[in-house]
Amino acid sequence: MATKKRLIFTLLYSDGYFCQSRNFRCQKVGDYDWLFNNYNFSKIAGFLDELIVINVNPTAESYPSFLDIVKLIVENVFIPVAIGGGIYSVDKATDYLNSGADKVILNSIIRKDCDAVSAIINRLGSQSVVASIDYKSRDGRHLLYDWETKKIIEGQDLGAFVTTCHDLEFGEILLNSVEKDGTGFGFDIDIIQEISHLCKLPLIVMGGAGKSAHFSPVYKIPIVDAVATANLLNFLGDSLPQTRMNLLDEEVDLARFINED
Repeated sequence: MATKKRLIFTLLYSDGYFCQSRNFRCQKVGDYDWLFNNYNFSKIAGFLDELIVINVNPTAESYPSFLDIVKLIVENVFIPVAIGGGIYSVDKATDYLNSGADKVILNSIIRKDCDAVSAIINRLGSQSVVASIDYKSRDGRHLLYDWETKKIIEGQDLGAFVTTCHDLEFGEILLNSVEKDGTGFGFDIDIIQEISHLCKLPLIVMGGAGKSAHFSPVYKIPIVDAVATANLLNFLGDSLPQTRMNLLDEEVDLARFINED
């Protein structure tokens, strides 16, 4: 596990536009020029430990343009980049890394084809492959959620699936709450703590960040290695740099960069 905690931003991409998501329903808000020119995202990225970019509509038609966007992003930010969306084979995972990404993120393929997952991990190495798990609670149970059908997956228990990801030898787990996604009301602390007792891999948590104060309680959970937000409207401008400075002032064990002095 990393010696320092990480602060991560997530960009959600669909058909040429970056999106704002709420409960996994996305609304387009701006293209590459909007993000990098109007919001000076290259500078903002200097206050992050890592960037995640996910193609939330990974059709065959969108694949080439998404790779082009990935290459542009990698050229303009100087932090590790993890890429996800529509990865179902070793060849596609390799394409993402060849586009400049440092890691790939797998989601639905974990449920559909464990042999393909193992092949990807064997080719790229565990350190380069992240398991993305989306979940939703119902009647006191925490179940997997299918981002394609927008439905809970009956009989797919969250805790058991975390164990499956261990057995497949992923390098990290990205845990995302559908109910908290985009609400800005704070993270799913109780469930994160519950899963933390089962999880032996570095854990990235996501879903619910709306202000700087929401991050600190999550970092206090020992197994949590990183906290991510995809809230474009709340965390552009000076909000991400200020969030990092606030966390450092609270003695959260983040790396201290030169540009933060």
